[in-house]
Amino acid sequence: MRNSVPLTERIRSLLSEVVDDPAGDHSLEAMAVRAGVSVRHLNRLVAQHTGITAARYVERARVAAAAALLQRSKAPLAAIASRAGFGSVETMRRAFLRAGHVPPGAYRNRTKRADGER
Repeated sequence: MRNSVPLTERIRSLLSEVVDDPAGDHSLEAMAVRAGVSVRHLNRLVAQHTGITAARYVERARVAAAAALLQRSKAPLAAIASRAGFGSVETMRRAFLRAGHVPPGAYRNRTKRADGER
């Protein structure tokens, strides 16, 4: 039985889920099941929509969520990592560096200083 929702809409919805709930289960396998496709096809479809793999899309969404939390929260880095969907502070740190940012603690300090200078 085929899903009645067009595949393009399912992929858009899936990508929105990642952004709306970065800490959710966004393993490639879970996302492929939700989209009703294989993991390989999921990666092709996400790449068509975004230009990057599904895993990289999830990581970027999590970095964006963590960055927003770092800017507006004084929560410890471990709590922010968890809320943003990272398994550890170290995983979050590596993702920040891959995204071209400074490490999370330095990112927080920079944004706090920038806010104070306005």
